[in-house]
Amino acid sequence: MRLSVALALIVGAFSGASRADGPNLVSGESENRVALQGQNRFEIHGVRGRIILRSTQPGELQYMTTELDDRKKPKPIALWHDRGTLRLMPPAGGDESPRLLEVAVSSELPVFLTVS
Repeated sequence: MRLSVALALIVGAFSGASRADGPNLVSGESENRVALQGQNRFEIHGVRGRIILRSTQPGELQYMTTELDDRKKPKPIALWHDRGTLRLMPPAGGDESPRLLEVAVSSELPVFLTVS
């Protein structure tokens, strides 16, 4: 049920409801599945720890973040939508400690990493 509600909200955010004045927060959960609808770029910013990328079925993005040493402890992460770009980053004012981020992204969507 939670996933279907999240997907409905995401579809609404991508179906033209996006504001032109800046990025829109799509999710602050530790995991999600997103149906891609016209996005042309996927970015990961400021995530410390370990990042695992793999390919998934066309038109889809999935992610999950957990404690680096304990995969049973979820860690929130923010997913933003900004004019065709999806961006994952630690939540503003939130925990920026190292984490495990697993991402499955459709091969047609270019992926960009910004790490320090």
